[in-house]
Amino acid sequence: MVLSVYESSPVYVYVSHNLISTFTNKLQFNFQCGMKRPFGSLYLYYNQIVHIMDILHGWNLTESYVTKAICLANIRANAHPLMKYYIEGFNYACDCIDFPIFKLVRTMTKSSVSDGVYCTVSKFITNLGQPVLATSVPLKDFVCDLTDRCPPSCQCVYRPENTTLHIYYSAANLSSLPLRQVQTGFLEQQTTSTSGTSSVLRQHLNLGRQ
Repeated sequence: MVLSVYESSPVYVYVSHNLISTFTNKLQFNFQCGMKRPFGSLYLYYNQIVHIMDILHGWNLTESYVTKAICLANIRANAHPLMKYYIEGFNYACDCIDFPIFKLVRTMTKSSVSDGVYCTVSKFITNLGQPVLATSVPLKDFVCDLTDRCPPSCQCVYRPENTTLHIYYSAANLSSLPLRQVQTGFLEQQTTSTSGTSSVLRQHLNLGRQ
């Protein structure tokens, strides 16, 4: 897919209302901000996308993804993007994987990329049974249940908002927690969820009973 680089001839690509859930980069394209930037619109709404980060991973944009995303949006001095992406849908997991995205979006008041992005009803739902806009979910609720290296019969929840791992162990009948095992799993999960954007990891465990 090649999009116009001339402001007088925008290109519009429509792939909405499909079953797209996976993104690939078979051409091995490595976008850099020094390249010519696109101009137009890409319509991806109402597919089967679960994580916005899946798009960045599939398009090989995870390294310095914030800067690359701004370049791909072709944002000029007036802060209005010349390249727009529409990703509305109702299948988003709204968990720790997309936490960096929604944290960034809340600092970009003119960004519309998250408009119409709803969390899956299996995760969040209104009192009237309606889906919830992802931007209305508090960042502290973008969490992930961890299973790898979580002690048996425990529930481990990673909360990137304050970089903590909560371990609920009331049903495990443990006399002590295997902290080395848990910390290793926590550090691996944090490295994965931040996609290498930070080289500093905090080892901070919150231990408690439900």
